[in-house]
Amino acid sequence: MHAASCRKGIHPAGDFAALLAEHHINQSRSLPQQCWDDAVAGSWFTTLKLSLIDCHPRPTRGSGPTAVVEVIEVFYNCQRMHSSLNYMPPVEYEALLTEQQQAVQAASPFR
Repeated sequence: MHAASCRKGIHPAGDFAALLAEHHINQSRSLPQQCWDDAVAGSWFTTLKLSLIDCHPRPTRGSGPTAVVEVIEVFYNCQRMHSSLNYMPPVEYEALLTEQQQAVQAASPFR
């Protein structure tokens, strides 16, 4: 298991490293001023937070988990267009891929 920490100063370095070692976790470290380790996760959580604010202003603590699932299952996977998926929602992109794979398999002489 790996742990990434770019908040230097919150945990004394030695204590944090000892805690990770105690639990057999390798610390992920990048060079100074390079935060690429957390770029994808940071982007995802920013999108999630913005979606939650837009869809559920001031959710209660109890409604938080439901709101997160709703954002992921209803909006993020089914409606939001993703630039990395040719500006299609993941559900549509996966359906297109499945359709293309089935067409290739049907046309294959090695069925």
